[in-house]
Amino acid sequence: MFKKLLLATLLFGLSTQAYSKDKLKVGDIPPDYLGETLEGQEIRLSDHEGKVRIINFWATWCAPCWEELPVLNGLQELVPESQLKIISVNHDQTRRQVRKMRDKMGEDVALTLTWSRKNKAARSYGVRVLPRMFMIGRDGKIAYMHTGYGKRMIPKLVEEVYSLLEQQ
Repeated sequence: MFKKLLLATLLFGLSTQAYSKDKLKVGDIPPDYLGETLEGQEIRLSDHEGKVRIINFWATWCAPCWEELPVLNGLQELVPESQLKIISVNHDQTRRQVRKMRDKMGEDVALTLTWSRKNKAARSYGVRVLPRMFMIGRDGKIAYMHTGYGKRMIPKLVEEVYSLLEQQ
């Protein structure tokens, strides 16, 4: 019993320590660069000023990422791109790997998929755990951040997105 309690305490301490060292915090203005599309177009956060923006970092080897991406794709299909822009930034993989993943998702991908050489975008956001999501309000500041993914998160994510969409 004591060993389990000690292990739980250590794990909790390590996880809160990791999160407390986040490079970005709610209220910060996040870095602009978000990588390149598969076609080579550079994507920047500032390209979508005035919109609610969701930036999520993912990888093909990340099982929770595979669960989260279709949810985000569905959300982008529901909300006009003039109001919401979802950009999915690949973490530490090649353009070829991202292309294979897009092909698995099918032709109707509403998300903007990007990747960056030497993991530049993820490093600038301080991403250490996947999936990692940043919700950015129309004011350009981080409103919400999420690490990990589970189906129980969906109602909260939807609530947060719609609260941001209602703000002018």
